[in-house]
Amino acid sequence: MYIDAEHERRPTPPAAPLEVTVTTGTVRVRGEADLSNEHLVVTALADAITAGTRDVHLDLTGLDFISCRAWRLLLQASEPMRRADGRLHVHLRPDGVVRQVVDVLAPWATPGVVITSSR
Repeated sequence: MYIDAEHERRPTPPAAPLEVTVTTGTVRVRGEADLSNEHLVVTALADAITAGTRDVHLDLTGLDFISCRAWRLLLQASEPMRRADGRLHVHLRPDGVVRQVVDVLAPWATPGVVITSSR
């Protein structure tokens, strides 16, 4: 249960559908990343980074939605790797909500983040 701004008790919202696959140097995400499951994506990315890979590929081409908070947390999770001259390669579809969120949050201003559009 959670309590909203009016302090009413409401059922906890269901988790959005999300599939995360981690292989050496790559994290693939499918579904929707929001408040209910963002920790799964961030944990997977952190695991890929701590595995010692200098560059990590974050494949979001299968993602239909990402919250602004989830995107910010992903950038924060990759910061230690980027400070050590590593790169976070983010693969996006050229259109859709995920691309719009990433474009609005100006990833080009984030050192060590490389955005690639692919289908």
